[in-house]
Amino acid sequence: MTTMVRSTTARDGLLRLALRADAALSAAGGLVFLIAGGGLDSLLGPNAWVLRLLGVALVGYGAAVWTVATAATISRRSASTVIGANLASTVASVVVLIGGWLPLTTAGVVATLGMALYTTVFADLQFMGLRRRDR
Repeated sequence: MTTMVRSTTARDGLLRLALRADAALSAAGGLVFLIAGGGLDSLLGPNAWVLRLLGVALVGYGAAVWTVATAATISRRSASTVIGANLASTVASVVVLIGGWLPLTTAGVVATLGMALYTTVFADLQFMGLRRRDR
């Protein structure tokens, strides 16, 4: 029986760390929305089912990113896809705010801005990690 060893090299350490942290934090946030969506609706604004749907998406995203982060070799395409997803989420958050598509409370606006900042920072960290690895 062979065991695959997944090691972090000096070159891909930042990329793996940024991917793993993104995966864990996204899944944890998703679980919060899934479990507490009914209680958060009055605080944030959107209906509980919208928050739970967001929770499902975040848990799925976290699982997918974790799979990328723990691969023996992280492909450039997979890492770029995660970076693109983070940037798309940033744009989506801003569009939701500008378009007024959701009935957000003040706390909901702050949370949405926080999400946009979070996804921008992680996209940047992952991009820097990918560049460092590929030097």
